[in-house]
Amino acid sequence: MSKNNEPNPSWMNWAVGVTIFLAALVPRLWALNWALPLRTGHVDEAVVVFYSLRVVSGDPNPRVFFDYPGFFLYLLAAVFKVSLALLRLVGRTVPPNDQVFSTYTLGGGLSFLLLESRAVSAVLSAVLAPLLYRVGKGRWGLWAGLTAASLWAVNPLAVAQAHYATVDTTAALLTFLAVERLVRYLDGGARRDGMWASVFTGLGAATKYYPGVLAAFLAAAAFRRDPRPRRTAGLFVLTAVGVFSAASPYTVLEAGAFAGRFMHIFRAVIGGGGGGTTMFVPTLAGLWQNMGVVALLASAFGAALFMKSSSDGDRLLSWVAIFLILFVGMWRVQLPHYALAAYPLLFLAAGRAVVEAGRRRRFLAPAAAVLLTLAAVPGTVRYLRRISVPDTRLRALAWAREVLPPGSRVLRFARTPEFSPRDPFAVTVDWENQRLASGPGTLDAAGFDTVWYGTYDPSEDPIPQALSARFHLLKSFDDPKPSFPHHPAVYVFSRKEG
Repeated sequence: MSKNNEPNPSWMNWAVGVTIFLAALVPRLWALNWALPLRTGHVDEAVVVFYSLRVVSGDPNPRVFFDYPGFFLYLLAAVFKVSLALLRLVGRTVPPNDQVFSTYTLGGGLSFLLLESRAVSAVLSAVLAPLLYRVGKGRWGLWAGLTAASLWAVNPLAVAQAHYATVDTTAALLTFLAVERLVRYLDGGARRDGMWASVFTGLGAATKYYPGVLAAFLAAAAFRRDPRPRRTAGLFVLTAVGVFSAASPYTVLEAGAFAGRFMHIFRAVIGGGGGGTTMFVPTLAGLWQNMGVVALLASAFGAALFMKSSSDGDRLLSWVAIFLILFVGMWRVQLPHYALAAYPLLFLAAGRAVVEAGRRRRFLAPAAAVLLTLAAVPGTVRYLRRISVPDTRLRALAWAREVLPPGSRVLRFARTPEFSPRDPFAVTVDWENQRLASGPGTLDAAGFDTVWYGTYDPSEDPIPQALSARFHLLKSFDDPKPSFPHHPAVYVFSRKEG
């Protein structure tokens, strides 16, 4: 309390920020244990955790794995080491660090480490909500901050990505922190704001390469603001490069292996070769689906207001959002979460539009904020309901343990249950479906009692029907409808008698 017995503004801001954080955290923690104890419920998080555990066991070099830079892997490894140390401190039995990797990958337990990984994403995603509130309120007023924070808190894509131990949420947070500091710098801040923007740019690029494109904005901001632009631009860019190198050192130390793998990813995901998707269409469709038409229109109106603003910082918010969308929209592969880093900036633009509406009629600002938020809730509720249902792979595994006789010989392909070493079955795993490379008609299943196949697109995948022509469909698990990475349709086949 202040001396005049009124609430301390600083205390109130902290209270509001914590409340917003907790409100955003609730849907992100809901059913966070989906599909556990599966280690490969989401193939990307399985890979991230795999390499993070290698770091825990003493091998920080990703070697050929440069699909992602190193920072997030090292962050998770640090979390794992702390939690394992605490468990040992309270008397729990866990393997020593140099055995953690083998214990986990061989199915010896430790599934709580995957839950911890998801919790890191959930918490870092929730942190963005009070940051959006602070930025929006500070620049345009209360309803701008509340609108941006609320939209992020309940956005279905943001909530979904927070449920996965992948790099996307952390990259989005670091991108926002870099842009926010650069906005401060452009609007009269000190050079240290530009330096912080450079640090966050480097960390973002060390998490998921694409935030490195912000280096161009760092240089442009220096030329816009600084009386000695060349020197300052060089300082900003070199700082970002240095932080990236320190946070993901083996991209430098193993430069040859990194360059080879990076170019392979670049050609496969961003460009090169034939095929690919229609330019911009999947990205814009993802924005339409995950933001909704009203929020998207509000964001577009707010972005136009940014462009008309006398503030260089406002214009920067609009330009970065547009650039990220156009950049991802030109990729050969465009998935909705690739544009996740643009969402916080778009939600700030929507908040600016809400404030503008409130200038015409005061009641319009709170009404618009509430309506925009409520419009996003149904999509998030549907997602949370979907992942709250036991995963098809878990139900299929429970069925196998109840029905299959001990000693059964199982051939399982990708997206099917993970049998543990304790299960009384002889299990052969074809994770890459290599036995089906020449078509299901050539599959040799003479040495197996059951064949397990999983797919996320049963209506378009011809393999289940082809296998049904050769084998007896013993059981299928295809409800609810598959939606990557949840509930793949799992089919269990047995050999036809005679």
